[in-house]
Amino acid sequence: MILAYMWMTGRRSFFRLIFSIALIAAAAVLGPERATQTVYEGSAGGRIVAWGVGNSFLKANPLFGIGYNRWGDFERLVAHSSFVTCYAELGLVGYFFWFTLIYVVLRALLRIARLPRHLDPLAIRLAGGLFAGLVGYVTCAFFLTRTYNPVLYFLLGLGVGLIRHVQRNPQLPPGLLNVTRRDLLWGGVMSVASIPAIWVGIRLYWAMGGGSGG
Repeated sequence: MILAYMWMTGRRSFFRLIFSIALIAAAAVLGPERATQTVYEGSAGGRIVAWGVGNSFLKANPLFGIGYNRWGDFERLVAHSSFVTCYAELGLVGYFFWFTLIYVVLRALLRIARLPRHLDPLAIRLAGGLFAGLVGYVTCAFFLTRTYNPVLYFLLGLGVGLIRHVQRNPQLPPGLLNVTRRDLLWGGVMSVASIPAIWVGIRLYWAMGGGSGG
């Protein structure tokens, strides 16, 4: 969240990049033991297996999935990924809307945060905080089952409210925060592309010896 806030509240710079790398390195070295454990531990292996199960659900029911909140009816292991849970239960149709909603809100918040400060200083600061919070939540949700958690939709609702507030500013460049066909196209492309990306990650895990870990 801190890195997301720093990255989008100003212009990119060499010093920001160096600081970000140093912060990540410090967290890796000084963090808890769990952060440095091998990816082949049992919990990681179980998560990868569950992701593979989610992909098989999607393959069997590509358009509408196995049904809202029905993962537990077919599989004992929890998916441990909001993204896998979403496309497995809601199919490509539901996953497109879920993924694209997050994308368009993040895009708009990023644009607000990069507006000239004199337009609306408070709204610009709020956009930076909301962007960082939503990025942090989505990053964690990739490894946790939080697809339908109210916190996600609370953050999205705050984001939409802020976007609507800023759109009323007469000094705002016309169309800056409008949702266009291009946005929907990009949302669809990225949502579909994320699925084979997860599949490739699963294949790489097993190719690197994940199946022998315990």
